[in-house]
Amino acid sequence: MAEPADGWTLEEVLGVMDAEHRTGVLEAVGKDLAARVHLRNGYVVGIVRADSGSRWRLGDYLTESGAVTVDQIVAARREATKKGMDIEEALVKQGRISEDGLRRFADTYVLDELMPLFRVEELDFKFLEERPIPARFATPLPVSFVLREAERQRGHFDALRQRVGHPAAIYKRDSSVMGEVLGYEEPERGDTTLELSANARAVYFFINGERSVQAVSHAAALTLFDTYAAMNELLEAWLITVIAPLGDTGGQSAAVSYLPRVVTVLTWGIVAAVLALGADFAWRHIGTIHASATTAIPAAGNRVRDARMQLTHDALQLYRLHHGAFPQRLPDLVAAGYLPPRRRALLSDLRYAPVEDGYTLEPARPPRAPSPNEP
Repeated sequence: MAEPADGWTLEEVLGVMDAEHRTGVLEAVGKDLAARVHLRNGYVVGIVRADSGSRWRLGDYLTESGAVTVDQIVAARREATKKGMDIEEALVKQGRISEDGLRRFADTYVLDELMPLFRVEELDFKFLEERPIPARFATPLPVSFVLREAERQRGHFDALRQRVGHPAAIYKRDSSVMGEVLGYEEPERGDTTLELSANARAVYFFINGERSVQAVSHAAALTLFDTYAAMNELLEAWLITVIAPLGDTGGQSAAVSYLPRVVTVLTWGIVAAVLALGADFAWRHIGTIHASATTAIPAAGNRVRDARMQLTHDALQLYRLHHGAFPQRLPDLVAAGYLPPRRRALLSDLRYAPVEDGYTLEPARPPRAPSPNEP
């Protein structure tokens, strides 16, 4: 078996791993970057950065995208430790995310961690006969695909980053053309048709003036490179503008570091005063409050229904952006990872049908009528 030698490139080393169907761990160490690439039969099945420590970096993708919350990951880690399983398996078993949805994020994470190694000029390699990580919810990547992806990014990543900016940069979108960008409105007479890729449309959807470039990448389940390329399209079309070149992660001076504590104290003081006034008001108007609460129940139910409808509308638009058409059934949104599995039961309350160039979506039951006394 050939072993990595001094002066070898990562492409050459992976080529050997592929030709010899190696199973083990490839250590790659550079000046500012080190990682362990896990291989099984010549396929890349995972990667662990040396600077990640005990941090579960895939969890950053899941939380920044909004797919799961930090509390849900903590609960999954607790169950995984108790039952001797992976966190990913615990998340799926708890219904926090579907297998397909988790696989999309896992594949994106592996490529995002792997591609920077190809941009390091000098790497030292060492192959270890160790058992690779299971990677049950990640797609084994053929070395040929990895090398093609590295070649696709070669010479373009640095230019795109210079054009778009730091991964922490924050952009806002031109919402006046949202309907046209997302494909359900025609351009106004005299306007040229927007020629955008599916990735650019998905990235546009997630830009909201609050997410960083990296957070948009995670939310859209795209690699950072593809997100940069998509944002470059949007910049050339004058559809987005940067509002914070380095995000909102700047340092905090010592003079204002105490402000959060002051705000907390003042907030609790205000809350106490409001509770005292509320108790006095409730004592004197208990009858009126009871009647108002009774009449507000239908309105609250309708607001919950409207929120479910909006969530489903958003998921349908995302599905169309990635697949070019709306799904045949609402459960397809769950299967493809656009809605969490726990939402599957709620879809039975909606009536959906795809139609030409669109869809119909309405409640399965009519909304409750509010009381005449309801404001």
